[in-house]
Amino acid sequence: NISNSISKLAVSKSPDNISPSAIRIAKLRNVDLNTVSGTGPNGMIMRTDVLKAATLSVKSEDNESKHTPQEIIPLTGIRSTIASRLSAVQRDVPQVTLIRSVNVTSLYEYVKNNDSFQGSFNDVFVMVSGKTLEKHKNFNSWFINNEIQIFKDVNVGVAIDTSQGLNVVTIYNVNNLNLANLSSKIKELADKARNNKLDVEDVKNSTFTVTNLGMFGIEAFTPIINPPQVAILGIGKIIQKPWVINNDIKIQYIVDLSITFDHRAVDGADAARFLDTYIQYLTNIDWLK
Repeated sequence: NISNSISKLAVSKSPDNISPSAIRIAKLRNVDLNTVSGTGPNGMIMRTDVLKAATLSVKSEDNESKHTPQEIIPLTGIRSTIASRLSAVQRDVPQVTLIRSVNVTSLYEYVKNNDSFQGSFNDVFVMVSGKTLEKHKNFNSWFINNEIQIFKDVNVGVAIDTSQGLNVVTIYNVNNLNLANLSSKIKELADKARNNKLDVEDVKNSTFTVTNLGMFGIEAFTPIINPPQVAILGIGKIIQKPWVINNDIKIQYIVDLSITFDHRAVDGADAARFLDTYIQYLTNIDWLK
């Protein structure tokens, strides 16, 4: 009867505030009326309120039964640190990303056709970062305690993919290295990262980061800042694309550059000028020869 239904299903609800049909449906569907919000006059629980609650309950049970995980991997070690740092960046840092496509045909052909060339495209991108940071010192900095700390040493962090997670190794004083030494240092630290043998000095004090996803076929992306740095440069895949030269369409080698910056420390115009200088080094390669 109705009184028994009320005592079992609506202990804290007033019978005057529950419609009889709602009580009947609640009993049939095994719905706890204490969990149902009423939409009727003065908050009265109506038949439709109980039906809605019953439907939501069934959907929840279906989701639990159909989406049982095959494996649960707790976040520990490097993965846990990465998750914590990236969450903090997304929460606290006003990030903006600018992207530009660059014709690097001259660079590509020089590297591919020069047997004496010592290094890789990624080495060139890191080296150009050092040269550009010398001219745009506000990007060679950290943002800490509402202060911009600009550094003299140009220490570029290079993102290395490993089986344990992402590592950012530090190449100290990049602007003072030649390409052969820079290439050797990156290879050395990449090997240490992949063999889990990095020292503390290998991963600290970087003032700017370069991350390259071109080897994975990614053409453009929006990298996340490595705090407390104020900027990070993303490198995409060098790919052949149509390019307009003197009103003619030609197939050229193009790469997309993405610079993400902390808008508290630098402005969009600053980042655009940084990219412009960087691109000048990539397209005018006399310095490399």
